[in-house]
Amino acid sequence: MPPCPAPARCECPQAGFSLVEMTIALAVLGMVLTSLLGPLQQFKDHQRQRDTREALASIRQALLGFVMSQGRLPCPADPAKPSSLASAGLAEPDDGSACLRQVGSLPWKTLGVSSTDAWFRRYTYAVAARYSQAITVLAYPLPSSASELAAPAWYVYLSAQTPPPANPAQLDRVAALVVSHGANGHGAWHHDGVQQDSTQASSQEQLNLASTGRTLGSNASPLPFYLPARPGADSDDVQDSLPAPLVLHALVSAGRLP
Repeated sequence: MPPCPAPARCECPQAGFSLVEMTIALAVLGMVLTSLLGPLQQFKDHQRQRDTREALASIRQALLGFVMSQGRLPCPADPAKPSSLASAGLAEPDDGSACLRQVGSLPWKTLGVSSTDAWFRRYTYAVAARYSQAITVLAYPLPSSASELAAPAWYVYLSAQTPPPANPAQLDRVAALVVSHGANGHGAWHHDGVQQDSTQASSQEQLNLASTGRTLGSNASPLPFYLPARPGADSDDVQDSLPAPLVLHALVSAGRLP
């Protein structure tokens, strides 16, 4: 007798994804992740801006505390010194004599505050020469003479427009200013004493840079810093200023002025 034929075998389709289906799924997943990265980065930057503003509020209190104890504001620190140096973060000088620079890094060691903002970059700090030395009754609110009022670096000037107005009377005047260079960090100084490239900085952000030999100009021809009229639209810098009347109030509260 002939052998019995083998029973027919049922051919079932194999479960799983084909290569084409896997490619499509990965492409869709990639698009979803990409669409989430933008809002996530914006959320992180918003959080860092808020953290930096809170830090700037603490720095303001530290500056006022220094004013009350020393009768003056501290000088800027050298931004080009790496944090590994013992002298990094110290006001130069710290004896009440003329500052080595008018614009530099915040003297974080002198003040006992953090050296960097939420993006881990150093704060830029500018101080008017008149307020970095012992402040007397004649120094504020009225100058002893018109010529003294016209002397260089009586104030740190702030402008809300670029180019700044030619008339100094249209510029805000403060005793000191602390700047965080924001998310893009254009022109900011790092902990290793290296300055970040600023060629891509906006014309507004260029005003806020701490460069070698940067001065505050004079009352007749000031070199103002930029105060964003629309934060985030034309500059992502975050800053806080110390009005001269607030410095005076701190001195009166400390009994250093009548």
